[in-house]
Amino acid sequence: MNGTASVRRGATRLLVSAVGVACLLALLAGFALAAPQARAATKPVITIQPTDQTVSVNTLATFIATAGGDPKPSLQWQESSDGGRSWRSIAGATTNMIRVKASEYKDGWLYRAVFRNSAGTVRSRAAKLDIKQSGNKPKVTLQPISQAVVTDSLAVFKSTATGKPKPAVQWERSWNGQTWVALAGEDSSVLSFKARKTQSGYLYRAKFTNVNGQTYSKAATLTVVDASKKPVITQQPQSQSVRAGYNAVFTATASGDPTPTLKWEVREPGGDWRVIRGATRTTYRCEATRARDENRYRAVFRNSAGQTFTKAAKLDVIAAKQKPKVTLQPVDEVVDVGDKFYFTAKASGVPTPKVQWQMSRNGRNWTNIPGARKTTYTYKATRSRDGLRYRAVFTNSAGTAKSKPATLDVIVKRKPVVVTQPMSQAVVVNRQASFTATAEGTPTPKVQWQQSTNGKSWKNIAGQTRTTLRFTATKARNGYLYRAVFRNSAGTTKSSAARLTVIDGTTRPVVTGQPGDELAVAGGTATFSAAAGGSPTPTVQWQLSTNGGATWADIVGATRTTYQFVATGAMNGWRFRAVFRNSAGAATTRAAMLQVLTPPSVTTQPTNQAGRIGETAHFTSTASGLPSPAVQWQYSADGGATWTDIQGATSTTLAVAITADQDGYLFRAVFTNTAGSATSTPASLSVLFAI
Repeated sequence: MNGTASVRRGATRLLVSAVGVACLLALLAGFALAAPQARAATKPVITIQPTDQTVSVNTLATFIATAGGDPKPSLQWQESSDGGRSWRSIAGATTNMIRVKASEYKDGWLYRAVFRNSAGTVRSRAAKLDIKQSGNKPKVTLQPISQAVVTDSLAVFKSTATGKPKPAVQWERSWNGQTWVALAGEDSSVLSFKARKTQSGYLYRAKFTNVNGQTYSKAATLTVVDASKKPVITQQPQSQSVRAGYNAVFTATASGDPTPTLKWEVREPGGDWRVIRGATRTTYRCEATRARDENRYRAVFRNSAGQTFTKAAKLDVIAAKQKPKVTLQPVDEVVDVGDKFYFTAKASGVPTPKVQWQMSRNGRNWTNIPGARKTTYTYKATRSRDGLRYRAVFTNSAGTAKSKPATLDVIVKRKPVVVTQPMSQAVVVNRQASFTATAEGTPTPKVQWQQSTNGKSWKNIAGQTRTTLRFTATKARNGYLYRAVFRNSAGTTKSSAARLTVIDGTTRPVVTGQPGDELAVAGGTATFSAAAGGSPTPTVQWQLSTNGGATWADIVGATRTTYQFVATGAMNGWRFRAVFRNSAGAATTRAAMLQVLTPPSVTTQPTNQAGRIGETAHFTSTASGLPSPAVQWQYSADGGATWTDIQGATSTTLAVAITADQDGYLFRAVFTNTAGSATSTPASLSVLFAI
């Protein structure tokens, strides 16, 4: 009995002891959970991506990018001239917006923003710069031909155009010549389909489009006929421009029942039509001689149902020789050492001219480049070639033509450019201090950290040759300054100096990270960040001012080092700051300004207009937005199904000289800025015809 009681008393003591240990562990865990936690840095997050730009030569293209992060990330813009395979930093481009002057050689260049902070690096999307090339709007070189086709046989229309960049093609169909409908999937130079009787009388045309505008071919008519009929022309002969001594070729075909016979006829200038003996095939060939210049040729198809004449095709005989004429000039090249450069030139002439590339150091004395006899000359860029000029000399039996000289700029070395500056900070004594700096250059720069007690004399810190400097903050280093020195063979660049404040015991807050000005689109997120040291750890309260900083008000709930919110147009110009406080005092950051971009909003709609032929109709439309939106007027000839830009119509008032075919046309204004676009309601034009 006593033994059993003893065992029970022992078990009770063990249980009490275990409970006590558990309570003690829980208490210690509570202290651990209650200990202050350091706020983790956040990697940059892009809030506005740069967008592709299409501008004219010698105008400014604008790219915008923003990002949030804690601490607030630094920004460096980069550009690429080779489709994104290599990138180079743009000196001084460290704000949210850059403007690039559009030069012809920058067509197709890419631009991106690189955001960095202590938590990492983020790159924006690559935005493309398209340069409108003057005079390179699509130009039709082959018009589609009207034709008559037998029911259920193949109808074929063909049209081509030149332009830079190469234009896209879209075939369209119309039953009345006014309303046109795009044919799905018909986007090549040849349109072919099986002809139905219901399609007889339809019109077909090709629309060519590139960044410089759009051009329509002439409309070709389709006639669908029955087989047992009088001859119907299915292919007309085409006028020819042929060099003297070469063959001119004319082709014509026709349908009919019975199958028609064919004879070719010729008419000399001032004469009558006469039959060409033996010319009874669908294709007629003859040598282009000076005596045949301006002759006209046609085919006559006959069967028992009657006869049909083709249209007359004219022969223009080109002189046997033509002196070379440069049609494409070489342009200046800027490349890195070791990369390839390309110069291209082209010329016309009869006979086809041969090309020889030359180079010069001074633009006066020129030397042939051995083996450089193609229209494109390429070679590896070396230091010795920097500043050389290149030109193409075209020669044939009629003469010689020289292209304009183009200069080669070889980027040999690039002095270091600081991308990330070290930031001042406050650190509790015996805790780790950390400073980071980065730079770019060619060749890749090396780094050496330095410290100073007074900002005048600096000493290298032994062994500190990485982009991040870390060490234990001691009281003796309070007030020390730190900087990174970057060196390569092109030169030396020093970062800004960052101050170390060592906190011991109770110290009032010290601002170590200032909020930067912010750019946001209305409806997007704006982010402000700030940091401060102090002991005990200071609290933060964000404030705002709507009157330029004259008065400030606390923002309810904004008590973190990063303050984010949705920007509205009414907030444009507001200022924000952070106030840090602890038991030792308070510190206030600088006032950072918010700029809000607002998309266009139409404030004045155009109204319907009426007038007589020869008068001028005026349409007016306005819009608000930040930045001020640009305007482009458009017209529609098919009731609003398709719209076309009006060249040069970029003011708020559009003047239209009234013509008879504009009756029922619609006009509208499209407003655009970097924040978006808005389109006015369409207004109609009524032409008052005399009775």
